Amino acid sequence: MAAFARALTPRAPFAAAFMENSQGYQVGDLLFPACGVDAEDVHGALAPFADDLRISRVGLPEDPIRSGYTGMILACGRRE
Repeated sequence: MAAFARALTPRAPFAAAFMENSQGYQVGDLLFPACGVDAEDVHGALAPFADDLRISRVGLPEDPIRSGYTGMILACGRRE
């Protein structure tokens, strides 16, 4: 997240989405691992770099995209 934030020019707006508590997923024989994060993790990673940081959580829909996550997290703000 630090590398992402540092790549932005000062005051640039950003939006980033995360699959909350993702356990990764499998496609065929390939496993794509994930790092499970929650809203607190996302806030902690972006807050040092952002102004007007807003974190929103969206729960799972009735028919989730796949199993292995608990919702979506959206982070919006501006680079400091």
